[in-house]
Amino acid sequence: MEKSFSNKVSWLQHHYAEYSVQWYTKEPKRTEAIYRREFSRFNKVKKIETIKKLKEEKLEEVSNWDQLAEKLFGKKLRALSFKEVQELFSTDLKVS
Repeated sequence: MEKSFSNKVSWLQHHYAEYSVQWYTKEPKRTEAIYRREFSRFNKVKKIETIKKLKEEKLEEVSNWDQLAEKLFGKKLRALSFKEVQELFSTDLKVS
């Protein structure tokens, strides 16, 4: 969905620089170029933050599985046999 020029100006005022509306509307091509550049940067930063957050959540989840495996079998998840992993997963489902 394409944003209107006034929406782009509002976004730029909020996320880029609080210049006046007249400054942005004086040269629309410049404003469009700034918007494309800054909006792209903004999205890249958000994407990186989201990926970092997901990685942290995944590491926490693996850590929780490791703790449960150590508690039940005395070794980390990676060291468990297939049968032990199946037993671990079924144990976790029973607890939930």
